[in-house]
Amino acid sequence: MGHRAYGEHIETATAATNLEIIMTRTIKAIRTSEANISDRTVSYDCYQDGSYVTSISDICDALEWRDEAISEIAKTELDIETLETRNMDDLDFHDLSVAGIKRALIAAYEAGKESAQQGNGNG
Repeated sequence: MGHRAYGEHIETATAATNLEIIMTRTIKAIRTSEANISDRTVSYDCYQDGSYVTSISDICDALEWRDEAISEIAKTELDIETLETRNMDDLDFHDLSVAGIKRALIAAYEAGKESAQQGNGNG
């Protein structure tokens, strides 16, 4: 008996600026259902804007790929160079205007809503 693969949606991240979607990245876990559990495999298919890009075997690498989209909002809306901790107060803490935070949250909300509509075939 052969194996059967099935997918499971893991994560979607969408980067948007000024309510315009820059990119949507989706990660889907692909698992095989071998009778012998030791023969089963998991890989993570990565899609950008609905198109297949690559398959990654390590979940950490797949989530890093997703985080690039999230970092784009921080750069474009909040003028934050990186979301990595650098262990220096002047680099890790930022003075942000309420308007800037609101723009970033609206961009993330609208992008996620758009992504969900595309995923349901409504967009």
